[in-house]
Amino acid sequence: MSPLTAAARRLTIRLGRWAARYLPSEVVGAAAAVATATAFAAAGHAAVAAAVAATVAEVIGFYGVMALRLWRRQRRQRDADGRPDRAGRAAARVARQLLAEFGLAEVADSVLIRPAAMLAGPLLTGATAGGTLLGKLLADLVFYTVVILSYERLRRAGGEGSPVAGVAGPPPEVPHAQ
Repeated sequence: MSPLTAAARRLTIRLGRWAARYLPSEVVGAAAAVATATAFAAAGHAAVAAAVAATVAEVIGFYGVMALRLWRRQRRQRDADGRPDRAGRAAARVARQLLAEFGLAEVADSVLIRPAAMLAGPLLTGATAGGTLLGKLLADLVFYTVVILSYERLRRAGGEGSPVAGVAGPPPEVPHAQ
């Protein structure tokens, strides 16, 4: 296998892993952001209010799905290992994982980048839904640059004590055990 082919294969595996990890949360977050911005605009609220509300809705949708998926995967793993788990401990572990992976990126994203992008999108395009989605995608470029670097660093650290231990799932070519 040539070095170029090997690099392309590694990238394909990583893209599949990232999509499996983030895409379900992204779909819910994007739908929440666009629906909220559209509802705020239809109600006559200022563009700034719509952008901030869309950001909050996206954060709730994204992290709600991400937390639920992490919690469920942990429960399956701990049940399979015969280790009972208390809800409070599981919730604390999920919170630590989310903070380790997203903390730095989320602060900059939610406070500055995403609201500004979701404000600029509709103002530049003249369309609330399309502009909000455009702004969201632009903010995602910055967000995921930081998040993926953080995730890969944590994943490589690995082990049971790793904040993302066991939550990345197998590579795409390995079937999931449900």
